Amino acid sequence: MFVASPMIVDFFLSAIKNEKHPPLYIYQDGDKFIMSDDYTSYYLYQKHGYDHALAVVLGDPEGKYVRSKGEAFKLPPPTVEVINK
Repeated sequence: MFVASPMIVDFFLSAIKNEKHPPLYIYQDGDKFIMSDDYTSYYLYQKHGYDHALAVVLGDPEGKYVRSKGEAFKLPPPTVEVINK
């Protein structure tokens, strides 16, 4: 069973309320898409009833599971946000 601290849950729900949906970063491996490290967001989307999530696909995906593609862009540098004030 997935358990997240109340601070993480509040941060996640606040981000969604402010229309800053946490993306899931994935990459394609053959005909599969792999999520390496966004399990907290993934499970919180599930727990709160979402059946769709924003995904950023790294690379240039191809195949029958690719519905649409936007313009290529560079990801911003990672940042750290302190949430346990």
